[in-house]
Amino acid sequence: MLDQWRHLANPMVIQSEPWKSSIYYAICTHGALVSGNPSLEEACYHRARRELELSDMGGPGSQFFKIETLQASLLIALYEFRRSYLPRAWISHARCTRLVQLLGLQKLDRVCAPEEDEVELEEKRLTFWATYVFDCLINISFGGSLAFSEREVRRILFLI
Repeated sequence: MLDQWRHLANPMVIQSEPWKSSIYYAICTHGALVSGNPSLEEACYHRARRELELSDMGGPGSQFFKIETLQASLLIALYEFRRSYLPRAWISHARCTRLVQLLGLQKLDRVCAPEEDEVELEEKRLTFWATYVFDCLINISFGGSLAFSEREVRRILFLI
């Protein structure tokens, strides 16, 4: 879902804007989750949420309608689901599905975007599919309805 060279190539840039630091701390949260250090895990999680909220509020460095904001939101939602913070996971999930719709990722393959490079397009596709699968998982768990209809999701899947 993330192109590691684009996101983690320069750690100083990560600290400069809230949307960049939110994705960085969301990644660190998942790393801390598997490391077995609960205090580091909680610190990274709270920092990721705070940076994402700063990005939402506007001001310097604010970039709400960006793929990176969706990716950070999705990583945070996945963490909340794994830790059984279920009300938060549900709300974060709704945020992710709404961002997908606002960014038009469910229509990505139907719209030609010649100005985007192949790496960005693939990152957007993977982010959409990760959000879609998470939508299915969370709605199976809670008995809700899917955010995306099959008609809306018209993708060509290539089997390699």
